[in-house]
Amino acid sequence: SEDGPSHQAGLEVGDVVLEVDGQSVHSLADFLRTVWALGGAGVEVPLTIVRDEEALEARIESINRADLLKRPRVH
Repeated sequence: SEDGPSHQAGLEVGDVVLEVDGQSVHSLADFLRTVWALGGAGVEVPLTIVRDEEALEARIESINRADLLKRPRVH
């Protein structure tokens, strides 16, 4: 999402997440469980990513992802 924390932190489509808080992640489920284990919305999430064959470090503040979902219109 263009308004999401990953975009604001400079992550790009195609970046590959290798680690969350120093722990290797191999699937979306691993990623989510590791992020959730760090705490609730607002916690800092340290990531190691690969972009163009270069490892990079990023720190992103987590949010409640429901805040990014489109809500139905109320009549």
